[in-house]
Amino acid sequence: MPKHFRIAHIIYSGLGGHGSVFFSLVDSNKEPNLQHIPLFFGVEAVLEEYQEKCKKLQVPVTYVSKKQGFDRASWKELRVKLQEIKPDFIVLHSVYAILPVWRYALQTNCRFCVVEHTPIDQKSKLSWLWTSLAFILSPKIVVLSPDFKKGLKKKLPFLYKEKKLVLIPNGINQEVFHPIAKSTPSNGLIMSMHSRLTPQKDHQSLLHAIAFLKGSEVYDRIYLKIAGDGSCLDELLTLTKELAIEDKVAWLGMLKEDSIVDLLQETDIYVHPTFSETMSTSLMQAMAVGLPIITTNISGVTHMIRHEETGICTAKGEAKPLAHAIAQLANDLPFRKKLGKAAHEYAVKHFSNVSMAKKYSTLIADEITRS
Repeated sequence: MPKHFRIAHIIYSGLGGHGSVFFSLVDSNKEPNLQHIPLFFGVEAVLEEYQEKCKKLQVPVTYVSKKQGFDRASWKELRVKLQEIKPDFIVLHSVYAILPVWRYALQTNCRFCVVEHTPIDQKSKLSWLWTSLAFILSPKIVVLSPDFKKGLKKKLPFLYKEKKLVLIPNGINQEVFHPIAKSTPSNGLIMSMHSRLTPQKDHQSLLHAIAFLKGSEVYDRIYLKIAGDGSCLDELLTLTKELAIEDKVAWLGMLKEDSIVDLLQETDIYVHPTFSETMSTSLMQAMAVGLPIITTNISGVTHMIRHEETGICTAKGEAKPLAHAIAQLANDLPFRKKLGKAAHEYAVKHFSNVSMAKKYSTLIADEITRS
């Protein structure tokens, strides 16, 4: 292994788990011979927060823009950028770029791995094509949970190779996301949700759940803050107006990390109804802050949240059970504290970015040694 080597991370340029993983790795990097370098790739411009973090880390913001669908020109530009970076290892967080990365690796004898972030049930036919190519072309594939491994084996039984898979759960910086002492709770309760406003998340059921509580004492006490942006914003604003709950919902837009921390630390109940997840960064953050959580009983969540132990899991796409869970937690402070404490303890044990960084370092060292 060289005394110093460069690891290029190909990361989606917009909001998502890719950036969280990369910057968490950098925050916890204890290996002086490792230099993690971001290469942003996607249809969206590089987030301002990512640019600011790169400036603080004194690393250049390298960006390759792509069009929707097939964009061979972007693949060519991606290879050019890799030639400029000259990495010793590539971590590919966007399986879409498997072909240009494989071609570059073939020409330079550079090792690489693919990280699977997209939930199994959200993968399109095209996405499954790239995953199939990853099994054929990539030396290693990083998966985030045992459930994801099972899903791959079921979907691709003839290509599936256990020896290619490496289980590395995502981690977050728990020096940033941590509980704080709160004053004696008032009668009011702040709920929050932080995510992209896309069809993958179930904001509609959450808004309907708030409306179901009208006329109750709980409705008078709760206030919901929703952070994020995305394609469903206008639809959700319209639904909020139709349900006549505008006075109960605040739309905060896209928040930077320090503002997300502030939001979570003032939150009493974190809500995250969703249709699909692989390993939600937002849930990890809420757990690390020690919040009682209400989320959805789906694969991709239940390996993180244990029902009535580290949170409450309600039925997918159903507003009434979600409303009942909100009322239950709103009226039971000891139960809220119990769930929040258990969630924090679980996050400390399982979602450490230091542990994640060690596993990536081991994977990278092993693969470079083989090259």
